[in-house]
Amino acid sequence: MSQSSRGRSSRSGDRVHAEVGWRGDRPTFRVGLRYASDPEEAGSLADWLLDSESPRRSPARDTDSFARWTGPGGAHGGAFHVSVSGGDLRLIVRTDRTGAADTDWLATGMWWSRSTTAPHAAFGVFADGGDPVHVQARARQLAGTATYTGGAHGVFSYRDAGADRNVPFQARATLAADFGDASAFGSVSGRIHDMRAGRVSLPGLPAITLREGSINGSDWDRTGTFRGFTAMEYAEQSWRGQWGGQFFGNAAAGATGAAAHPSSAAGTFGASAGEGRSFIGTFEVHRGVPSPIGAGPAPG
Repeated sequence: MSQSSRGRSSRSGDRVHAEVGWRGDRPTFRVGLRYASDPEEAGSLADWLLDSESPRRSPARDTDSFARWTGPGGAHGGAFHVSVSGGDLRLIVRTDRTGAADTDWLATGMWWSRSTTAPHAAFGVFADGGDPVHVQARARQLAGTATYTGGAHGVFSYRDAGADRNVPFQARATLAADFGDASAFGSVSGRIHDMRAGRVSLPGLPAITLREGSINGSDWDRTGTFRGFTAMEYAEQSWRGQWGGQFFGNAAAGATGAAAHPSSAAGTFGASAGEGRSFIGTFEVHRGVPSPIGAGPAPG
């Protein structure tokens, strides 16, 4: 799943795929990223393959770097920086993977690109994971309801005196899944709430509502995904956008009831009031267990 800072913080043509491996006592990161480097110029595509273990195998560049970090609760992450003529690219990725045997990991992150030919920085968010749930194959197992809780991370953007301002934030995420009665694929809704900018809480800021979206079970390559619209009323403005995600962590064969429910989910969300004002971010949630994924460094 990916979303962009363009198009009212809704879906874009950007493509991001993240893979988290494990080597020794640490995770490895491999991220494929394809986006429009200048949205105003047709055909201006940037195509990157970022690899934490072989950083210089990506396209030729002037300078590059990769730095690891470890967050609270055992979360791991990394930050890529690529500098090329005409601009630069930064990408952060974080994961809850704890070892080689942990196959239902989640990975979320953000990329940030500045171009000397574009008036504003472009950025996007993405979510991926291991062991995606194929609800079509497990339709007879899935029934009932489940609550998923965890964290969210993102950026609040606005323009002040003609300059772009981007404020990183953290929040809590809550999803409610209704898997129906095993005769339908069900639906998901939720909210992004209790936002904080660093150590500062943002009192009075309402939750971003993740309106109900249907669980996709008909397209085999997208089964277990869901999408819907977002809404928030803030500062006498109506904020609207889209959200979406995917379930991960398949239950054991033959499991029923709550034991058959997916163990986790991850996705992206956005809401905009126009005129450069928008929230865009990712969420990562687990069934009954808060996600340990940390915020990590903010792209600068």
